[in-house]
Amino acid sequence: GLVQRNIPPKASTYHEPPPGVDYSTNPSVFGQILSGQLPTRTLKESTNLLAFEDRSPAADLHGLIIPKRYIESVFSLDFAQSEDIELVQEMHQMGLSLIEEYHPEALATGDYVLCFHIPPFTSIDHLHLHVLAPASSMSWWYGSVKYKCPNWWCVSDTSVLERLQEGKPAVPYKKPFKIFPTR
Repeated sequence: GLVQRNIPPKASTYHEPPPGVDYSTNPSVFGQILSGQLPTRTLKESTNLLAFEDRSPAADLHGLIIPKRYIESVFSLDFAQSEDIELVQEMHQMGLSLIEEYHPEALATGDYVLCFHIPPFTSIDHLHLHVLAPASSMSWWYGSVKYKCPNWWCVSDTSVLERLQEGKPAVPYKKPFKIFPTR
């Protein structure tokens, strides 16, 4: 099971933004979490990122890592912007750090998933990396479908990073038009 190491209670906490970031311009529910309007269970925080527990966990550890800067989705990442490449690298490192802290055996055996969902298969319009460990603890639906990468709805963080570093868009698809409203 999840190693309980100093997981704070759910709280509404203002998370200090990096220079130039204004949370009031973030239309997503994650903007409300960052500004302290909605409670969450914070797992880790850095200058640029916030990691917190998913409200509907699909594995023993199911964290979400979000940039404090509003980025709508993987389609918004720009390979010409070194800051976007560095951000995805930082998200990857924080994901590994969470797994090391809460499920070290999953990290040692590679029993984890780090992935982004691809619009329109996102429920929130704010880039977020799913951190799931151990992957073997997930139900069939989550492990074999919802968080199975690569697919046209899901992509690994390392794939996104490799594509950006090669000067390509984060995913090999065009951004779809919006079918359903998101939060």
